[in-house]
Amino acid sequence: GARMNAGAHGSDFSEIVVSAEALSWNGDYVRLDHDALKFEYRTSIIGEYVCATEMTFSLTPDDAEAVDARTKEYYYQRLGSQPLALPSAGCVFRNPSVGAAGKIIDELGLKGLSVGGARVSEKHANYMVGSDGATARDVIELIGLVKRLVKERMGTELELEIKIIEAE
Repeated sequence: GARMNAGAHGSDFSEIVVSAEALSWNGDYVRLDHDALKFEYRTSIIGEYVCATEMTFSLTPDDAEAVDARTKEYYYQRLGSQPLALPSAGCVFRNPSVGAAGKIIDELGLKGLSVGGARVSEKHANYMVGSDGATARDVIELIGLVKRLVKERMGTELELEIKIIEAE
């Protein structure tokens, strides 16, 4: 969550993180205060480290019933707008300056576009979902196809929100 400054419903990790400890690639542990974390839209400096090993948060107490009500509201919103019943990695693309990535992909008529067992979700176009037999290669090829079609048809370069790690 902190690596990519995950967020939803108008807030993100940067609002609650006070500090972090991270493991550097040379094996040292580094303490980073909030400003040193360099939070931006879907990114932070944690991505330059192996991982965060400790996080300190500043949280605000709230009424348990109010928290429960908000949690249920958010859950049902997601259930209605995201393909939660199918395997996916969540939103694939960052929102570019010209609008929401899912809306752009939808407006180009790419919902349902498929490569092998992977397809653009009919429920939310910024999700690539898998069916039986889908491979990681299918998903990666579909992501590339969607990026290429958006660039060709709109001139917009979509950036990945997810991180793809390929085995050597």
